[in-house]
Parts: sequence; C-alpha cells; structure tokens
Amino acid sequence: MSAFDGLVLRRTSTPQQLASGFGEMIVSGKMAPGESLNESALAASIGVSRSTIREAVRILERGGLVRRKAYHSAAVVEPSDDELADLYLTRLRLEVTAAGHVDSPIAIAAVETAFEEMARASELRDADLLVERDLGFHAMIVRQLGSRRLDEFFENLTRELRFFLKVLSHEDREYEHPEFVVDEHERILRAFKTGETVLARELITEMVQVNERRVRSIFAERRPRPS
Repeated sequence: MSAFDGLVLRRTSTPQQLASGFGEMIVSGKMAPGESLNESALAASIGVSRSTIREAVRILERGGLVRRKAYHSAAVVEPSDDELADLYLTRLRLEVTAAGHVDSPIAIAAVETAFEEMARASELRDADLLVERDLGFHAMIVRQLGSRRLDEFFENLTRELRFFLKVLSHEDREYEHPEFVVDEHERILRAFKTGETVLARELITEMVQVNERRVRSIFAERRPRPS
C-alpha cells in the first residue's frame, strides 16, 4: 500500500492536483523537512509520468515548499533555527519601520481596505485565502514606505512566510477560529487610526515574535532525530 493512496484527483491539471496533495502533506509534517522528492519513485508509486511529477515539484518550488538541491533534485524545505530567526527578524524590522509611515488618511485607508478584505475572507473559513489576506494586510503596511524595491523584497519574503503561516494554521488550528486572527489585526488598525504609532509597533512586534517562537518550536519537533 502506497503512502500516496489517499490523494484524490480533482478537475484541475494533474500536476496542480499532485502539488496540492504534496503541499498538504508538507504543511502537516507527513513529508518531513529535508525529505527528498525522488521523481522516478514518486511517478512509479502514484502511476503518473515523471514529467508530471517534475511539474508538480516546480509548483511546490514556486510556492516555497521545496528547494532544489545538487544535481537538480528537490527536497522539502528544512529551515534551520538560525534561518527562521533571520527571516522573522527581517520581517519585524521592515514592518516596524513601515508602521511609522501609516500616518496619513490615504495610508490608513489603504491598510483598512486590506483589513476588510481579510475580515471577509475569515467569514469563508478558507485557511489558504485567509493566509493570503493576512499577508496582504502586512504587505500594505510595508507599501507605505513608498519603495517598489522594498515591495518586491517583501513579496519574496512572503513566499517563505506563506508556508510557515500555513504550518501554524495546521498545527494550532487558529484559522478554524479566525475571529481571533482578525481581532489582533483590527487592534493594529485601530492603533493606526488613533495615531498611536508606538502601540501599533508594539502589537506588530508581539505578533511576529509569537509566530516566530511557535514556528521554531514546530520545526524543532519535526526535524529528524539523530539515530
């Protein structure tokens, strides 16, 4: 019996279906950090062509869930503790700096619009959509810095953050009760609207640091133990 027998193919392209199935296994930890994706073995096990598997892996790579290794092989992302610390420090410094620029009616309105989109997504109980809108809220804060290059930099950053938010949503089930997620973002918005920039920065700092600690804990538990 194959570990992939539970994958159900729906009416999207086969590579997309496989990428979705593999993605769920990666987020849940069923495919461990560092686990290799052997195209030939996967193709034989699932009963599809190697090129189909290769395209599915490319989709996962674009989504930040796998990384290419030597000789073009791929493996599930295996972030070290130092890499996670650096990622979240980069995010924190960028967002805290940007918070000081959410100080005009136009900037506040833009952030409020991003929040409203997130609130609407929460009503659908769609974890993937809520992750996107969550990151969209933070991207809108960064956008107030007025730099296209920084926007592009944060966009690249969110490729990794998206994966880790999905891991959090799976492990902590926080998106099953999205009102809590919405509430913590609404407090940030409220601080912007009342001109309390220091409070907004404190709330952003708390949110990012809590996420960082939890993600680092999850991946510490998932890393293979030395034999």
